[in-house]
Amino acid sequence: MYVAVDTTQGTAANRCKIYINGSQVTSFGTATYPNQNTDFEIQDASYPFRLGADKSLGDEHYDGYMAEYMFVDGAVQDIGDFGEFDEDSPAIWKPKDISAINVNPADNNGNGFYLDFKDASNLGNDVGVNAGTDFSENNIVATDQSTDTCTNNFSTFNPLDVPEVGEKPTLSIGNLQGVSTNGGQIAGISTIGISSGKWYAEFKAAAGNSGSSASNLLAGIISAPTSTLGAASPHDSTQWYGARGDGTKYTATTAASSWGGTWAIGDIIGLGIDLDNNYLYISKNGQWSDGSGNYDEANPNAYVTLASGQTYFVLVGDASGALNVTWQANFGYPSFAISSGNADPNGYGSFEFPTEGFYAINTKNLAEYG
Repeated sequence: MYVAVDTTQGTAANRCKIYINGSQVTSFGTATYPNQNTDFEIQDASYPFRLGADKSLGDEHYDGYMAEYMFVDGAVQDIGDFGEFDEDSPAIWKPKDISAINVNPADNNGNGFYLDFKDASNLGNDVGVNAGTDFSENNIVATDQSTDTCTNNFSTFNPLDVPEVGEKPTLSIGNLQGVSTNGGQIAGISTIGISSGKWYAEFKAAAGNSGSSASNLLAGIISAPTSTLGAASPHDSTQWYGARGDGTKYTATTAASSWGGTWAIGDIIGLGIDLDNNYLYISKNGQWSDGSGNYDEANPNAYVTLASGQTYFVLVGDASGALNVTWQANFGYPSFAISSGNADPNGYGSFEFPTEGFYAINTKNLAEYG
């Protein structure tokens, strides 16, 4: 979105112009323009500029991602300075590099700024030419930074795919955190389905409402969207393959005991999905199951056998209707703090415990291996 405000204009409709994807919006249900030569509070340094919330920090908060944000104080930049249509994409407005634009061209002490959100430890860092003061972050931490871009989308939990049986989960943190309900035992299902290739994702059980909840945690994959699940708990479905926090594995409702060790709240569970051979490998804190009751293998070893010819979606949740379990996902950019930050073989993603030969679930990898 591009917004140009110039209240010195004699024609009211020229004082505020809004463009979406490079095209000016000219039709409004209601249009009210400022008086000529109006000064706004944004020009007054005594009024803080709050990005993502109204000035009183009320309930009007922005709900979405921001790739970058620039405010130029004292001049109206041409929309062509920010993006363009070209012969490769005549119908898609493409952003340009805007780092050289002077954000305070009329006043060295102006309020202009440019936030590129590249520094995860300082997301309010003002990198604009002739810029002023950095922003202070409020309820934003390093793990809130996303590496998702308009040219490469990583999977998240899907807010639109909800089960017919039970209640839908509560999603947050960019749909990377899911909380199951007492009436529904699904915490999240991936937005991207996979049918070939080798894939990796990891999940952290962040919380449960019971001291014994870890034994009922479920992590695995499903061969159809949850709308056709037909069971409140995934492990009761013939479409779900995975493992449970009590050490068992499931192959289409068939449970095998003493397959892996038990899980605890705080463990990071990894899924290695090999759809070239129809195997699902499962790890705990970087150690893979040995198939005999332990997670003690450095490389994928024991596996859950998958049905062939299916498209699979990752699904995590719990096996008890009395639990509210919180799962945090890492499909390539983590929703929880990690210490290593390892990428997949193509250089995509940031994982705690990736494994060689397995790839992050994103659209660029999918185009090559999916």
